[in-house]
Amino acid sequence: MKIKAFAKLNLGLKITGAKGAYHTLDMLCASVNLCDEVEIIPRPPFSLEVESNVADFNKERFKSYLTEKINKYALFGSLLNSKIYIKKNIPSGAGLGGGTAVLSAFAFYAMNSGETASNEELSKISSDLPYMLKGGFKRVKGTGDIIESAGIDKELSFLVVKPLGGVDSGAAFLLYDEMVKEGRAKSENKIEDIIRAINAGGEIPFFNDLEPAAARLNKGISPLKDSLEKAFERKAFMTGSGSALALLTSGDEDTDEILKSVEGYAFAAKVKTENLGVIF
Repeated sequence: MKIKAFAKLNLGLKITGAKGAYHTLDMLCASVNLCDEVEIIPRPPFSLEVESNVADFNKERFKSYLTEKINKYALFGSLLNSKIYIKKNIPSGAGLGGGTAVLSAFAFYAMNSGETASNEELSKISSDLPYMLKGGFKRVKGTGDIIESAGIDKELSFLVVKPLGGVDSGAAFLLYDEMVKEGRAKSENKIEDIIRAINAGGEIPFFNDLEPAAARLNKGISPLKDSLEKAFERKAFMTGSGSALALLTSGDEDTDEILKSVEGYAFAAKVKTENLGVIF
């Protein structure tokens, strides 16, 4: 089976509390037309091959990450008797779902082979997994297990730019907690304001509660954001737990020319929103 698993952008990310060892979130997510390509052939013995042209991608680390997930979760058990080929187009450690995209392809394959899993079970594998199997504009709550329609029927275009290096999601959440204990005020931003602005055609108040923590962990985020906002004369925002930044563009804008004045990035791509999660 050949599967395409699409990247996502967090147009808004609010940390609302905690549930056991997990943070609870309120997010507006959108899938975009950047995808990883996965081919699964049910023939032993197990093998895993990955190719990628993405700058600063660590192939061996990514293979270890996937192998650990396959061995840990029963949902992926059938993959242990399969040959897996991956073309990695989504950067890892960027907040674009680069780790989860391939896992969503694995879950799609398993569930189409008769396995079952609830959103709660999927979210324990990766908080983005329930959403990334569905895709489109969705409001994602809880630990990633509550997926609601966002009521948006529009196509948006973005420029996505990643600095050198990524951000470890777990480290970003831990640092966020430390910063709150130090007295950093919690965000008053609301997902509803983003949805309302998109549908009304007004200025969109993108936000991400994790950005201050991520910017401490990856020192390239803040200067790249400043450079992008100066070059494009509009607000940039961080997606997921970082390190990638995005800014809204018109579909025909010559972003390549403007990017020539921006330094300190490892990856850049023009993307548009799609009503896609995983397809085969």
